[in-house]
Amino acid sequence: EYAPGHGGVAGGFRDSGLLAAFRARGGEVLVLSNVDNLGACLDPAIVGLHARLGRRATVEVAARSPSDKGGMPVLLDGRTVLLEGLRWPPGLDDGAYGFFNTNTFLIDAEVFRDPPRLDAYPVVKEVSGRKAIQFERILGEITHQVETSFVLVPATGAGSRFVPVKRREDLETQRPIIEGVLGSWGVL
Repeated sequence: EYAPGHGGVAGGFRDSGLLAAFRARGGEVLVLSNVDNLGACLDPAIVGLHARLGRRATVEVAARSPSDKGGMPVLLDGRTVLLEGLRWPPGLDDGAYGFFNTNTFLIDAEVFRDPPRLDAYPVVKEVSGRKAIQFERILGEITHQVETSFVLVPATGAGSRFVPVKRREDLETQRPIIEGVLGSWGVL
């Protein structure tokens, strides 16, 4: 199965044999983030919080700034879940919501042994100057099926856990934040 979108990691991790190898070495919790978030890292405090809260998944969310795009935590059918933009009701003002999904997750490895089935959504992309439809699975949809905690993390300053870099130019505009984050990790 070809799995565009980050939701394909659920079955891919199991089917590739990586889950069995991870579990054989004693691995219990996976930390997953988008490759374009340079602020995501393994944080012992958040791992400890995940263990203490006792839910099968933890999602990092941050305060939304006007330019932030992406899913957000919402109350749906009595549960807090992530709802991506492509599932928002028409006309929803996402600016009225104070938080958004950073796409950094801690998920118990056992969840991937028999991962929840994630729906595929049509997303319009541009490929070589032409419009194309790609069907994507979204990892945040796991929150609809797995008991999840949400933790508010900083999106600004040296302690930021959300530093998006989607284009080469973003490296320069995000440089002060990236340097601050790396400095806080003791890398710079």
